[in-house]
Amino acid sequence: AQSSPGGGTTVGVWLPATEARVVPPPPARPLGRKGTGPGRVLGMDDAEAIRILAALYTNPNVQPDERRVAVYDLYRIGAHQEAIQLAANQMAKGGTDGAKAGIDYAKLLVTDGQYGRASTVVAQVEASGKLSGDDRDDLLSVKALLVARDVDKLIRAHELARAYDEMSPIYAARPNDPIVLVTIGRIYAAGNRNTEALQYFDKAYQQDPSNIDVIRSVVMGAIQAQDYDHWA
Repeated sequence: AQSSPGGGTTVGVWLPATEARVVPPPPARPLGRKGTGPGRVLGMDDAEAIRILAALYTNPNVQPDERRVAVYDLYRIGAHQEAIQLAANQMAKGGTDGAKAGIDYAKLLVTDGQYGRASTVVAQVEASGKLSGDDRDDLLSVKALLVARDVDKLIRAHELARAYDEMSPIYAARPNDPIVLVTIGRIYAAGNRNTEALQYFDKAYQQDPSNIDVIRSVVMGAIQAQDYDHWA
């Protein structure tokens, strides 16, 4: 190290010389067949994962409430159409298991943005007469998402009375559902009833404080209510 007044400090580091050869990177993994999703290519590992998850979802020896996780995992790894079609096929078999698969089918359609088809499936599952109490509540969570989407359109059109009437039955059945609470809060915020709106936003956040979608909705709702500091 060398240092002089007004001249700064110079530091030199001496490293031992070594001889090393350059190792080329490994070749890229070959890709397998194209998937049904647009622009998606599956590798062999992906294809094997799809086969295993599909087999698990259709295994009659596994409880429906346990095996349904497989079809959601299938969607999460990018096999969207495979997951949707698998749930549709299981729903078509009918019976109690078919009704449960119908709920899975509706959830996947909502996640995929196919709201019209999801509404049709929800109506078919409701009409099946094969739902248990837990299944009805599960299906109601899907209806809440669909109704919330319709209510958003009514809020934008400032048809607040209709919006509240649409959401009220869902709120009565699922008073702790974060999506329902946020939507009710947005109705109040659109009507400049900001105190009530913030109460619903706060309750929604308390139900699921780690859910980024809930947090985003609550923050946007607070902005709509013009309370910029409430969630800062």
